Amino acid sequence: MSDVPFIRPSKNSIIIPVDSFQKLINFFNTGENPAHRWSSKGEWKAVYYLSDKQINEQLAAKACEKVLDRQWVSSNNEKILLENFLSKLPTTRTDQNSKEIILPTCNKLISHEWFLKSYSYSERLTNFKRLCESLKGTL
Repeated sequence: MSDVPFIRPSKNSIIIPVDSFQKLINFFNTGENPAHRWSSKGEWKAVYYLSDKQINEQLAAKACEKVLDRQWVSSNNEKILLENFLSKLPTTRTDQNSKEIILPTCNKLISHEWFLKSYSYSERLTNFKRLCESLKGTL
């Protein structure tokens, strides 16, 4: 779920985009996620409610910003945030292959429903979108 924006209205509740619902179910069934993997499930259960909710664009923007905080890339044998990597591209020499590997992640993030609805409410998201578009222009 690292690449899914979510809003946490209360302690044991999250609101996610409808297109991420199956991913959430898979996560709770398997425990598989890029950030970790459960060794045992434990004594708990998850309950799902599927309903359309109107999401405040500013809350969606904050959720998308948190997704950016969880997007890492490897560069010169160190992990850096994708956003920082993109901001350094104009001043550093980066091989074409690295750019081609990162582009699908960028496209996925900036084409997400919540991102498209909310990026204009966040200077950070607007800048990230601009960086992704400039990456496309270098390929």
